[in-house]
Amino acid sequence: MADSALQPRQHPISPPSHPKQFRAIGVVYGRYYASEESSQRGILVTETGDIVESVLLGKTFSLFKRHVNLEDPHFWVVYPRLRDKDDHLHFQLAGLWEPENLGPGLTSASDPASNSLPSPKVDHPYFSIRGEVVFVSQARENIVMKIRQSPKPPSKRPLYFKVKISGILKDTEGEICRRPLRRFWDMEATLQGNELVLEKATDLGPMQRRSSPGKSASKSTPKPKTGTPKPVKKSATTPPKSPPAKRRLF
Repeated sequence: MADSALQPRQHPISPPSHPKQFRAIGVVYGRYYASEESSQRGILVTETGDIVESVLLGKTFSLFKRHVNLEDPHFWVVYPRLRDKDDHLHFQLAGLWEPENLGPGLTSASDPASNSLPSPKVDHPYFSIRGEVVFVSQARENIVMKIRQSPKPPSKRPLYFKVKISGILKDTEGEICRRPLRRFWDMEATLQGNELVLEKATDLGPMQRRSSPGKSASKSTPKPKTGTPKPVKKSATTPPKSPPAKRRLF
């Protein structure tokens, strides 16, 4: 058991930490070309000629400048996104998966002993997309998933982004799924051209809706009663009292 704990992770994408963990992550082999305007923005060209607009995340950019030759192709760990302005696929380049160069982590280049680690075989391009299906067009074979990001700090409201996948959702019997929306799906996809293509999809059940703390508290907490008595309404059948008769003095 102790020996296995020291072994490097054999795949850049770890298993989900819980059954309904949101995520959108992939591994792609290709070369990054920076744009003329910025070294952090450019395109990723795969070995099959697929081209995807990409951006180098700030936390990895300084490390790559010192330790990585960007003119060579690499195994990139990427976060796929759907750009709102033009509905196109976009990559955030989060790190490299090259244990023989960078150690068992994704972006660590400080361990000289990592040069002796073997490079594990990784199927690529490969993407793990887990989240809520919010749109489906079976005729056009389009699927849009909403992915929730963990808020930082946890007290803030979570943020969401979308990922589009090409394919048809089917149920456990192989038939077209009639009610795929508002359910949590675990999908595996590959890259073809400039889009993600569905390879496998598993329905993990309905989404759990979160109720607003303010609304739930107002419904469950009864309003306190005041001590002021309510006015008593007079009955319509009760005749009004007549004023007392005046006494004659003479």
